[in-house]
Amino acid sequence: MSIKIDPNPTCRHTKTDGRRCKAPALTVSSYCYHHQKLHGTRPRTIAPAPALIKQSMAPLSDRRSLLRACNAIMGGLASGQLDNRTAGQMIYLIQLAGSEIAKTSME
Repeated sequence: MSIKIDPNPTCRHTKTDGRRCKAPALTVSSYCYHHQKLHGTRPRTIAPAPALIKQSMAPLSDRRSLLRACNAIMGGLASGQLDNRTAGQMIYLIQLAGSEIAKTSME
C-alpha cells in the first residue's frame, strides 16, 4: 500500500449543495484564495516590536551606528519580532545611509 500525494491540491471548502470547490489550493493553506479569507486561516504577519523599532531608529551617522542597526535587525529576524519584508526595507535604508556616509567622508 502506497500513499499518493496530490501534486496539485484543490480547495477543501464544501459548498452548500455538498460539492467541493475545485479551485487550486494555496501553498500555505488547504483552501483557495477566496475560501482562505472566508475560513479565517489567512497567515498573519508579525508586527515589529516597539523596542526594536526604537533601538534601530537611532540616528545613522557613522559606521558604528550602521552596524548597531544591522545587529538589531538580525536579532529581530532571529527572534521572530520582524518579518522579512520589514527587515528588507530597513536594510535598504541602512544601505542608503551607508552610501551617504561614504560620500561625505570622501569629501
